[in-house]
Amino acid sequence: MLNFGGESQIWVKAAIGADVGVFKVSNFLTGSLELGSVSDDNLNDNGGIVTIYNTIRDNSHTYIGNLNVIDGNVGIGTDLPSEKLSVNGKIRAREIKVEATNWPDYVFEEGYKVGTLQELESYIKANKHLPEMSSAREIETNGVALGEMNKLLLKKIEELTLHLIEEHNRAVVRDKEMDELKTLLKQQQKHLNEIELKLKKDEKQNR
Repeated sequence: MLNFGGESQIWVKAAIGADVGVFKVSNFLTGSLELGSVSDDNLNDNGGIVTIYNTIRDNSHTYIGNLNVIDGNVGIGTDLPSEKLSVNGKIRAREIKVEATNWPDYVFEEGYKVGTLQELESYIKANKHLPEMSSAREIETNGVALGEMNKLLLKKIEELTLHLIEEHNRAVVRDKEMDELKTLLKQQQKHLNEIELKLKKDEKQNR
């Protein structure tokens, strides 16, 4: 691990099971490195595994905090990274940008079938999660792919928006029908009042 001081050192583990080598940075600005001591005569041909230590004791493999590079995969706090970057701990950043394709704008295309709320209710009762979403057990086992999860969440929001628009349109139709019924009832009530008034008038004339 480099601190850019005059006696900065990089501790290198050449390969799993190999002894530890030490390199001393003599002049970082010019990029020249003075070879200190090394127990592996061929560090460049060791399976492509390099570990950088910031703490090591008694020339052993004990370390605290590390950066491992294995076959192009970088691991922080983990010996065997399986992705391009594996971090065993928390990450703080001002912003993280995730590349994504097939963004779900297609939900708003004509002809997209969103399904019914009744179908959705039946699926949720049977599976205890939304369609296309991973179950809690799968997430606990495999983790969450942020790019894919963001796409799915947006897709569900857009489908929910379609349901809301549909329900709104139905509500508008119902309100219009209710207004028409109210108008009809008022007309009928007015007509009944006129009939009642006429009957009372006729009754007086017949006396």
